[in-house]
Amino acid sequence: MVHLASESLQTKMQPVNVGPMDIIPSWASVIYATADVQMDHFWYAIRAWGYGLQSQLIRSGMVFSFDELYRVCLESLFPIEGNRGLMRCPAMLIDSGHRTDEVYVFAHQRAPRIIPIKGSSTKMDKPWRSTVLTPRSTQQPVDLRILDTVYYKDMLARLMTEKMPDGRDKWQLYDQTPQEYLRQLSSEHKVLDRRTGRPVWQPVTNGAANHAWDLEVYQAAAADMGNVACIPPQQVQPAAPVKPAPQPSRDTITREFDEARNSLSGGGGSGWLDGRLI
Repeated sequence: MVHLASESLQTKMQPVNVGPMDIIPSWASVIYATADVQMDHFWYAIRAWGYGLQSQLIRSGMVFSFDELYRVCLESLFPIEGNRGLMRCPAMLIDSGHRTDEVYVFAHQRAPRIIPIKGSSTKMDKPWRSTVLTPRSTQQPVDLRILDTVYYKDMLARLMTEKMPDGRDKWQLYDQTPQEYLRQLSSEHKVLDRRTGRPVWQPVTNGAANHAWDLEVYQAAAADMGNVACIPPQQVQPAAPVKPAPQPSRDTITREFDEARNSLSGGGGSGWLDGRLI
């Protein structure tokens, strides 16, 4: 059985394993954004990736419109540790399980930086594949990525437990990661199906919020599509030093996950989770 309890995830909040919010680690080569769509809001995560699939979450939160999602995730400029310049996220994976037509329009209008995704309902020969749709909502081609979510859940679970040669966690958080984010990361576990005898991913508690888990599974897929595993060490390509876009307040971002259950209708457990970036 694979289960990362929220208590065990607390060890990832030790100073050696976290970095400051909104700061790109000096070892990172690229950052990707992922989004989980709900009926009236969006959860997002932005994670930095580097050599050896080392990664660190640099921001997470919630927004209420497609425009705000684009601005926060793809227009924000993040300083690189050590005054090495700025970096912008080149692409975002967004699930298309909710508000599907709107997601397709959003992806078409912002192509190729917005990439809609969907979990496969059948076994796949490869971790992901690309299929071009022409939905009625756009009347134009949209590149949809179909994911083997079991593969990426297994990949995420492995990365979350691996260490770097210096003993630090390979998969890292930021120093203000909300407790609710940690709880949602432990919302699923892998157990033996009593009927088939095969291991399957299932919710730990039916109906529990799982947005953070979904976001991080999408991050694993983004890293795979972007061939992050092939990136050599210290290949940092900072963006041009221009004025950063407006940023959400630190207090707002930290508070979003902790207050979400009390402030929003709807629930968790409904995220759609059942290939190459630009």
